[in-house]
Parts: sequence; C-alpha cells; structure tokens
Amino acid sequence: MLLLYLGIEVIRLFFGTKGNLCQRKMPLSISVALTFPSAMMASYYLLLQTYVLRLEAIMNGILLFFCGSELLLEVLTLAAFSRYCFAEGPFLITRGLGSHPREGFNILLKPKGSRRLFSRRGKGVAIGLPSCLG
Repeated sequence: MLLLYLGIEVIRLFFGTKGNLCQRKMPLSISVALTFPSAMMASYYLLLQTYVLRLEAIMNGILLFFCGSELLLEVLTLAAFSRYCFAEGPFLITRGLGSHPREGFNILLKPKGSRRLFSRRGKGVAIGLPSCLG
C-alpha cells in the first residue's frame, strides 16, 4: 500500500508541475483528481493504521495540510487558466488580466512552428511563448 501511495503521489506532483509550468488545464485536472486518493491514503496512515507513532501523526497532519492547500491553489489556477488563456489549434485567444469583461477577447493567429503571433490586422507581435505552446 505504501508503494501505491508513492506512485500516486509522484504522478500527482508531476502532472501538477507540468500543468502549472505549461499553463495547461488537463495535467492540472489530473493532479486535482489524484489529490483525493493521495489524501485518503494519508488519512489512512493517520487514523486507521493499527500502530501510529507520534512523529507519523505529525508528519501525516502536515501532509494533509499541504494536500488541502495544493488542492485549493490548483482549483484557483484552473479557474485562472480557463478565464485568461485558451490555446486551441492555430489560434491563441487571450484576455488581459486587467481587461473589462465587456471588452471581449483578443484573437491572435500563431503560425505552426513560429514564435510570432499575428493579430487580426496581420501585424506580427513578437512575444515569448511558453515551450508547450511553441
């Protein structure tokens, strides 16, 4: 059971890191989904195990606190990614953090293999794209 917990925790942290760095919703969603089995196993080691040392109880309590805080931050990050950046196909649809909801979206074209974005008027805008969008 400990090896299963280790595997789930490593996969959860990998997808959480990948989703956050590449600003992708799917890996972050997988990390959110794997948080629940991870927290259940930590609670088992805290509450249902036959013999628990005081050190184990303290460490599992800290682990559950961090799992809860990571879950909250992952959900907030997913909400931010859903609201401000959509990367679908050749289009990159963005909304600036300070823009008003009535102002609409900026639709930018990104040619395949290019590091430049083209606005609706066709003028190139040189920006540094994350490696997962490039």
